[in-house]
Amino acid sequence: MKVSARTYRSWKADEPAPRVVTDALILNKLYDLQKPDPKTLKLKPEVLYGRRKMRVWLRRNGFARYLQAHR
Repeated sequence: MKVSARTYRSWKADEPAPRVVTDALILNKLYDLQKPDPKTLKLKPEVLYGRRKMRVWLRRNGFARYLQAHR
């Protein structure tokens, strides 16, 4: 696929969209939950949460401003 140099440089200089950044923050937090506790080697109970409980958990842990009603 050929792309002109001007288009490539413009694309490379652009910052990521705010939604991409916030989604990455949330995903990183969710991936961190899947790591076992180093002391007990057990998974955290939040790993078993469904969508509703996970949204509440994210709100309680400082991600409320990133969650939107209709995503």
